[in-house]
Amino acid sequence: MLRLINPSWANGLTDVVVRAFFSVAMLNAIFNGVPGLIGVLWVCELALLLVQAYLVHRVWRSEHAAVLRPAATPSFQSHAPAE
Repeated sequence: MLRLINPSWANGLTDVVVRAFFSVAMLNAIFNGVPGLIGVLWVCELALLLVQAYLVHRVWRSEHAAVLRPAATPSFQSHAPAE
């Protein structure tokens, strides 16, 4: 819910981590004999986890690339020299 109210890469990352823990819990249930339908749901959960992690990474990279990009120096080449 927090990710929908206040979207940010940090909230998205938190959601990715929680989704990963949930996927591990589902995989544990599969290995302990829960019916096969959980396997289909686990595949869907894993696909959503990977897509969301990719999107969070893209947002994080674009936000941090703007911070790390060097400041542009002003160019005075188009101005005539002062006399």
